[in-house]
Amino acid sequence: MRKIITISKYILAAGLLIFLYPLSSCNKTLDIAPPVDQLTTTEVFMDSSSVENAILGAYALQATFNFASTSFLCGNVTLYPGLSADELHKTAVSSLYTQFEQNAILSNNSLNESNWSSAYNLIYQCNLILEKLPGAATISASQKLRVGSEAKFLRALNYFYLTNEYGRVALTTSSDYSSNTLLSRSDTADVYKQVIADLKDAEAGLGTTYPTVNKVRANKYAAAALLARVYLYQKDYADAVTEATTVLSSGMYSLATPAGAFLPNNSEAILQLMPPSTTQSIFSTPEGSLFVPAPAIYQIIPNYALTPGLVNSFENGDLRRTNWTVDQLIQGVNYTVPLKYKQQFAFSAATQEWEIALRLADCYLIRAEAQAFQNHLSDAIADLDQVRGRAGLPQIAGTDPGISQPDLVDTIFHECRIEFFTEWGHRWFDLKRTGRINSVMTAAKGSQWKPTAALFPIPHSEVLAAPNLGQNDGYN
Repeated sequence: MRKIITISKYILAAGLLIFLYPLSSCNKTLDIAPPVDQLTTTEVFMDSSSVENAILGAYALQATFNFASTSFLCGNVTLYPGLSADELHKTAVSSLYTQFEQNAILSNNSLNESNWSSAYNLIYQCNLILEKLPGAATISASQKLRVGSEAKFLRALNYFYLTNEYGRVALTTSSDYSSNTLLSRSDTADVYKQVIADLKDAEAGLGTTYPTVNKVRANKYAAAALLARVYLYQKDYADAVTEATTVLSSGMYSLATPAGAFLPNNSEAILQLMPPSTTQSIFSTPEGSLFVPAPAIYQIIPNYALTPGLVNSFENGDLRRTNWTVDQLIQGVNYTVPLKYKQQFAFSAATQEWEIALRLADCYLIRAEAQAFQNHLSDAIADLDQVRGRAGLPQIAGTDPGISQPDLVDTIFHECRIEFFTEWGHRWFDLKRTGRINSVMTAAKGSQWKPTAALFPIPHSEVLAAPNLGQNDGYN
């Protein structure tokens, strides 16, 4: 894991990078300044403000992107799985991106390499915070608990997406680079065990209110929402229902209109990533930078378009089709472009949109699926109808109240496809966890599809540097 080792060694030698950005009740924007200091690890937690700066630095690292590149959970998690699945089409041939769309990623693909390393960069930041907190004698117990819980939440978030993209991954809770060079990959069951443990601790240690006026740092319900999804993926349906209900019954959230579901601090948002200030990036969100097309009058082909299969899957009258996509006729060809985020550029804080990491619709559909698999069909229909009703669609309770369990599960699966298209890899992960990936991808992409493509390759440079990692099947 060459890049991981480099990052970790740098942290140990020079200390945690501190990104200072105010999140007080007076601030509506996230102003990420360049690193103003590089403190030694013994100095990082000498006082309350240094602890806050450390965890804020981890959030900043999570949300950082610019015109040149996106990062693991800030753009990549939508783009690469979207291309790999049956959602997105790259309109111009570009070798590195086309490898994802053709499900033929080379192990030396530089996009894949930076994807992996940026995830571990954040994990190492979290590990270092968690290692240093117990020895911070001047920090209050309540602050230690909150910051430690946030670090565990961020670590769990990254490991959850890593294992869903790569399968077996290197599992470490240490910042000791020398021991990490010897790591092999852990079974996904062990990765999930760590994710669940971290999220349970985070849920117990975080309050119901947010640490800031904005929803850009995790609270109890962010941990519960992610934990509900983890349990669903593990087919632990009872616990998935429990955790989703924790969020849904909190009274803190409600479904927003389709037009408002991706706006800052909207009622549906459970966790958002606030982008860097406009002094650091001119873009509003990574999806905005990737997908928002030029005005049709300029006749510029958009970089990415939705696949016909996805476009044709919308029901008539679905408000998501009219609010979350746009059709452009460019040079005689129609392109349907994802437009959940409306702005490509942000020239001031007032014009910024914020990346949605977790939102309430997911909790409804998690609980619906978990209830359906437990044969609580009326409860499942009620949750499914909440999401369909927001989209302006007929209610299943009225149109098909006697729907069978298999048909209801299929309906929920279809609803997830439409609700979460081009959003944090939902479609790609759902195809894999439900066992549908080979049939769906063969139908979508024909003979080029190989079952081994369900996992991304471990970057070749990392395998060379840490031979115990090994490689996923189907890759050199």
